[in-house]
Amino acid sequence: MRHTVLVIDDQWSMQELARIVLQTAGFRVLLAGDGATGLSLARTEHPDAILLDLRMPGLDGLDVLRVLRQQAGTAEIPVLLITPDAGEEAQAAERRAGTAEILRKPFHPPELLRGVQNLLARPTLPVAMTG
Repeated sequence: MRHTVLVIDDQWSMQELARIVLQTAGFRVLLAGDGATGLSLARTEHPDAILLDLRMPGLDGLDVLRVLRQQAGTAEIPVLLITPDAGEEAQAAERRAGTAEILRKPFHPPELLRGVQNLLARPTLPVAMTG
């Protein structure tokens, strides 16, 4: 079975990089340029994993993650947060993100692929995320 990965990122270049890497590896890839579109796609398409930019205008990555974790249909989808920040904000995001993994920018395509593969290999656990 081919896994579906939803990429939520406001940067077109990041969407394209993820699309190329993941499609080449055999994944079905869905793209969203903002948090609201990403949430809508997560609800309707039920992806196997989500690649989520931490810093986006409007609904940022943590806002999107919070909504995902609060809804029954999306609460258990594994998430890989992408962030350029290795400082306190990223560490706080990790603590609040529940089961989300963190991938720091810049990264190499094999790191992205490995991160998604690791997410899909983990057992799914019920998650509750509070604001």
